[in-house]
Amino acid sequence: MLDRLKGILSIWLLKYWYLLLLSISLSVATFYYFEHEGKARIYEVKMMGSTLLLSRPALQEYLNPLSQWVTEKDYTSAQRILGIPKEIFERIGVLHNDAQTVIEEQYIRYEYTVTITALDTTGFYVIEDILTKYLRRHILVQDNFNNKTKAFEMSKALILKDIRRIDSTAAAEKNPHTDYYETLQQKKVDFQLQLSKLEEKYKDCYTLKKIYGFKEGTVVFDRNSDVDRIGLVKWTAVFLLLDFMLVLILNKELRQIMMS
Repeated sequence: MLDRLKGILSIWLLKYWYLLLLSISLSVATFYYFEHEGKARIYEVKMMGSTLLLSRPALQEYLNPLSQWVTEKDYTSAQRILGIPKEIFERIGVLHNDAQTVIEEQYIRYEYTVTITALDTTGFYVIEDILTKYLRRHILVQDNFNNKTKAFEMSKALILKDIRRIDSTAAAEKNPHTDYYETLQQKKVDFQLQLSKLEEKYKDCYTLKKIYGFKEGTVVFDRNSDVDRIGLVKWTAVFLLLDFMLVLILNKELRQIMMS
């Protein structure tokens, strides 16, 4: 039995060593081509923003088609709606969006996130910029902002009218040291404070605010080395088996040993 095994190994590993070397080389090359190349690292990029003008359901309804286009590889729709180059969209593996309601004291805001998993993030800054503009174009964002702007301008005009009225009345008062004059000035200060608070509140009613973008929200996942080892062993075993079968076909002596 031992002599038989020595004969098999002598023919397979020594006489046809060049085929063995070729098989091992091919197994490594195949492993890198099918399992390792382009998969050494996985990038997860995330952008996060906030809005006061678009509710959580409206945000998700607006962003969900993006995830669907990626899943279905419908890059034409994405390119048509967003204007993102097709070759950039093709690099996306998974696109996920989410939104949450955040309650802070006197007002409610809505935070949204867009997370993209890809093997190559080259040019992804384009996606970040275009998605931000896409959200700003939402009809609810535009309508709500226009309504808030109109309400702000009307309230501001009323306060300014009251201030002008007080100035006019105070100018007609001949003695600036009376209690009535002091009362007018105090009312003017109160109206000015109201105007300051109104303007500050209006500034808080932003359309969209960037919390962080892809550059700050990138996480890199390295490929698992155990997975690499298993894949390499698998391909090596396949090519060694093919090598042995080829030597068996080519060498009559080996066939005789195997059949004896």
